[in-house]
Amino acid sequence: MHSPSHLHTQNRYTGFTLVELLVVIAIIAVLAALTFSVINRAILKGQQASCLNLMRNVEVGMESYLIEHNRPPLPREKIQGGHDTLFGDSGGKYSTAPIVAVLAGGEAMTWVEDTGDESDISYLNPNGVQYLELTLANKGEAGLREDGKIYDPWARELMIGVNARLNGDPLTTYGLAEWQEIKPRDQDFVMWSYGADGVKGKGESESFSGSDDVKSF
Repeated sequence: MHSPSHLHTQNRYTGFTLVELLVVIAIIAVLAALTFSVINRAILKGQQASCLNLMRNVEVGMESYLIEHNRPPLPREKIQGGHDTLFGDSGGKYSTAPIVAVLAGGEAMTWVEDTGDESDISYLNPNGVQYLELTLANKGEAGLREDGKIYDPWARELMIGVNARLNGDPLTTYGLAEWQEIKPRDQDFVMWSYGADGVKGKGESESFSGSDDVKSF
């Protein structure tokens, strides 16, 4: 027969101590944080791959147009003046809609200047040839939206720089597609996105390496 004191000693150790519970909670928190970080990295990698795939599709359309017309899909005034043109920059003049209309052979090919003046640019693709094929993208996906513009996976317009000259002259992107270690040279066009954070480079520096930015060159 056990004495009361012996029974009391046994009952004292049937549960977890506060320290043990805190250790378990801390371990769970660390594992959750690691899992969350891994999931976020996987999501970012998937978004970057989606953005690159979109760039490749647009690149095919641009290359096809250049081969057939031997000129960039820009209004004649831009070509005559040698004005390299940027599309999709949130602080810039032009959306991606006109270039999409030209490459996709849209019915309404209209160029809108920052002054509000509109001009018909159907002469850039008079036969309505479809050089670019894009299906409508869902929210959170890279691709064409119902407004006729091209968006990256982070709901910002894909930025496209088009060289007005096809004679090997350097393409000017006014610093927007220029990182510390790389920038466009004599490409006919380039595409880029500032990634999930919307900031060029790593934030503390404009280095492409290690950033979440995506580029086509």
